[in-house]
Amino acid sequence: PPAPAKAMPEPPVPADLNGVLTRLERSVRQRLPRGVKYRVSLLPELWTSDADPSAARTLVLALVAEAGREIKSGGQLVLGTRNYAFDEASLAETPGAEMGEFVRLTVRDSGPGLSDEALDQVFDAELTRRPAVAQAAETMRQLGGFIRVESAEGVGTAVHLYLPRAKAEPAATDEAAAAAAAE
Repeated sequence: PPAPAKAMPEPPVPADLNGVLTRLERSVRQRLPRGVKYRVSLLPELWTSDADPSAARTLVLALVAEAGREIKSGGQLVLGTRNYAFDEASLAETPGAEMGEFVRLTVRDSGPGLSDEALDQVFDAELTRRPAVAQAAETMRQLGGFIRVESAEGVGTAVHLYLPRAKAEPAATDEAAAAAAAE
């Protein structure tokens, strides 16, 4: 008999990462010490991403829990989203960035921040003070994205996860574009 046909993998369903973060509010608050303020700053017209929503959720919750251990009462944690397109000019201004369009998820804390030495070691799983960041870097590579960390002692740390923008727009958008082209 002929070999069974291999099923074609389903194309990824573009993820609404604002929706993913909005549904995490309760879980985020549970990971923060009492007295730590929490807010979100979500871009209303955020692009969709082909990244696995459960992977994004896991990364964000691990980063929040780690940041929560650093923040004192009266501090703040902010989750944010933005759209970012990197071209050759912006690559030169953004160390570690990659060419393309990305959805950025940010976990920003007002903790003690990292020294220059600790920031240099942040992605080294054996030396880092922030193991969730080192793990996130590996996961981001698997998801086709990248990670950047900004930190200043006495100010706090921002971890930016750059997930690739969805390659295919939702069907409704394709239909609307086809209708517009036909006119």
